[in-house]
Amino acid sequence: MITKEKILKMYTYALTNSPIIDKNMCLAFVYNNPDSIHDTLHISECVMPSERDMIINSFESVCKVVKPFASELEFIKNIPMLKHDFKEVFVYSMAQDVTGVGRRCLIPLLCDYLDFRNINADFQSCYLGGNKKAMYEILSQNKNLHFPFTIFVSSIEEITMTVNHLNEGKYLVKPNDESAGIGIKLINISSETRNSVINLLQDYIKKYTIFCIQEFLCGDEVEVPLLYFNHDYFCPGSCLILKDPDTLFLDYNTVALERYHFSNYSSHLNDQIQEQSIAVANTLKFKGISRIDFIISNNKPYIIDIGPNPTISTHSSTNYLFKNAFFNNEESIYILLLLSFLSQIDSFKPSLNAT
Repeated sequence: MITKEKILKMYTYALTNSPIIDKNMCLAFVYNNPDSIHDTLHISECVMPSERDMIINSFESVCKVVKPFASELEFIKNIPMLKHDFKEVFVYSMAQDVTGVGRRCLIPLLCDYLDFRNINADFQSCYLGGNKKAMYEILSQNKNLHFPFTIFVSSIEEITMTVNHLNEGKYLVKPNDESAGIGIKLINISSETRNSVINLLQDYIKKYTIFCIQEFLCGDEVEVPLLYFNHDYFCPGSCLILKDPDTLFLDYNTVALERYHFSNYSSHLNDQIQEQSIAVANTLKFKGISRIDFIISNNKPYIIDIGPNPTISTHSSTNYLFKNAFFNNEESIYILLLLSFLSQIDSFKPSLNAT
């Protein structure tokens, strides 16, 4: 794991030697404007004006030219201009189509095709981020990683048999391709409720065609962000999610209304969960920023979610930890994301190996 001291050296150098991206190059920032989304569930994943301005300011502190684009389509329409006006185009994208396994894949795929420099999650990572089933199948081979009991359902015919074979207890139902708490439901399996749960899931699969049923565990929820640097990872710490005692899990309303807060997580399990997070990121070949979420139950960490392209907005565990680690500056994460990419292509000095 890369030390904070090495990252801090690069961060300080970038700020004192700005701009590190000159006028012949451009940083394109692609995002979803809430006005362009006609799906109220996903408005929470859009970038609001104040957040947009903060992100632009972050990149402008180290880049001569920053071009914001308020949708995938707006970015596509401006590709000829970008190709003509700049010898190098760096792209940071949080834009997405709102549904489906590939909902964040278009911009990374275009960057590969156009030879633009995508500084965030690549196409493969974005695909995996919209496919919990694929990630689970890859990682379940590693016996050092622990998950709550999880089973995936992909057809209406599987529902009755699956529910009838489940032990009694509480389970979370999660869409295969959603994030931000969208579509998550808590079900309680008992002899009295099995039929009603079957009926509920038969309706559920009409909207979410692949979903998982995951054992519900009580305990501290801890999120661990990672930043990829030169075939290694930097971890700014582990974040404990603070929510109302009556809130059993981060559902859509809790996330959308930001009814949760953050604290540094201090525990003898810290090293273990950070090592497991790096094992996940390495196995799935994540670059840019990723985040691994855990439930600590009976003194044991269980992986409950994986984000290869997580939100790093102001109200996020990732921004919270990076801000605390770098001079209480909420813009630091965006600058470090760019430095991470530049270090990969050996286009930034001092390097991590400099003394």
